[in-house]
Amino acid sequence: MLKKVNVIDFKTTVVKKQFLKVLNLVFKLNVTSERTWVLIVTLPAILSFISLYCFSRYSTLHRMLPPQIVCLMLTSPLLTGFIFSLNIIEWRQTYMLRRLKTIGVKPWQILTSSLLVACIFLTISLLVNFLVSYLLAKTTPEIEFSNLSNLTSYVWIWFIITSVLMMMMFFFLTSFLCNFINKKNIGIVILLFTLAFALIFSDILIPSYVATQNAFLNYFSYINIFKYFTWIILLTASYAFLDFEGGINQVTQSDASSPEYIFINNIYAPLVIAGVAVVLCFVLTCKYFKWKD
Repeated sequence: MLKKVNVIDFKTTVVKKQFLKVLNLVFKLNVTSERTWVLIVTLPAILSFISLYCFSRYSTLHRMLPPQIVCLMLTSPLLTGFIFSLNIIEWRQTYMLRRLKTIGVKPWQILTSSLLVACIFLTISLLVNFLVSYLLAKTTPEIEFSNLSNLTSYVWIWFIITSVLMMMMFFFLTSFLCNFINKKNIGIVILLFTLAFALIFSDILIPSYVATQNAFLNYFSYINIFKYFTWIILLTASYAFLDFEGGINQVTQSDASSPEYIFINNIYAPLVIAGVAVVLCFVLTCKYFKWKD
């Protein structure tokens, strides 16, 4: 019995050392990368700024309310997931993944360590994103940034959870898809297409009060897994999960003559779909993980 315990302790120690080694490597590679800082920290803020500026002037009947403002911040988890998926593609080209494999590193250790480092960049990106939106709102009365103070801690907790889950979803999904691609350029095209699709058809860059009045944007979005994450935010930030009829008005902002195409009318469906999708993609990515092109 003692011998078995010693073997288990030894294996646990080896796994910990391997994980810490990978974590340290991923951290150093990304902290010293200018591309990581530019694309994760700067680009989401620029996209949010453009969308806020344009759609705050979209119509005199609409205003950028907390649900739309908070959803715009989801550019940060998508861009963060994009960069770390791109890292995986490039590491296959440089044989780094194969070197890690020779020392016994497992796919889950690479994915998990990447996510931990990604969470650091995600936090910084969100802070910069909120700051840029706040500065723009100071000169644009149509952006009701000050009303974010009315959101309770419960809403902010869900925002943090959803942001991390969305980042994980993008990272796992694109990493899984790129496992079957042998060329780096094709893998990058898949990443860019997935990113553009998520940003446009998830009520992120195009606010919900525009998308809910467009049948194509709404019904086409049912095949977009990322929109389920966005609507967790919309339903919680508008308090529609407590008072649907009252809260959904903040999401659609439509008058009696405008059509409404409500994507989903309860919070449980997107929660279940998002949770199952993240777990499934993680399992599939680990199972079909490719160490080299």
